[in-house]
Amino acid sequence: MAIYYPHGEEIRAGDELAPGREVDGQVARVVVVIPTSEAVPGYDGSKWAYLQTGVMVEHTNANGTFLVHYPEIDEDFELLRRAE
Repeated sequence: MAIYYPHGEEIRAGDELAPGREVDGQVARVVVVIPTSEAVPGYDGSKWAYLQTGVMVEHTNANGTFLVHYPEIDEDFELLRRAE
């Protein structure tokens, strides 16, 4: 089951999101789409299947890299750059 941004476009593993480079040099990237188990290289989508919904997003800033589970997609999710 695919999940979508508020504007209707499908969310894909590898997409870069706002706040991205716009806020404090932070980059946010979808690394796992949980309902489909789609994942970027280096991540195992099945590892997060127990969460059932949402996405795992990798945030990178001056303090390092960390993962955040977003169980719901809201208006704050803005696609900056589509995964290739």
